[in-house]
Amino acid sequence: MLYQFKASDGVTSASSSLQLLSEWNHNYMVTSIASYDNHVMAGDQISSVSILQVVDSKLQNVARDYGPLWPVCVEASDQGSLIGANVGSLIYTNRNSRCSLTLCQDALNLFTFTLNRTLGRAVLERDGMYHLADFVTKFIRGMCNNTSSMSSSF
Repeated sequence: MLYQFKASDGVTSASSSLQLLSEWNHNYMVTSIASYDNHVMAGDQISSVSILQVVDSKLQNVARDYGPLWPVCVEASDQGSLIGANVGSLIYTNRNSRCSLTLCQDALNLFTFTLNRTLGRAVLERDGMYHLADFVTKFIRGMCNNTSSMSSSF
């Protein structure tokens, strides 16, 4: 759902409200969402990732990936690139009256997608998959650089 936040500064009291602009019902269990400019990236536990675009206060599908990645978090680096992390598939087994938990091999990875055009259609192409072996729950957009003006010499 896409809402517009409206704030009004009255003389006696400040009030605010949310107005529903658009609904999107094409994902199952969205667990992470990121935005860049007028694009929204959604991480869906069932159907991987989607890129949506806000056009005239409506959400429109740009591209989707249907691979079972189980994304936990996603972040947009620009309008057509995203990075995400997954937790993989948990399999519960009951062997000899004992419950055990097995984590599949595709767990705890980082993945990247780029938006490309193929045969006139926008498609999400997975251009990276990195095994991290750690549980990532949040990406923070930014950069690291050296701001020191001192140069070290040995």
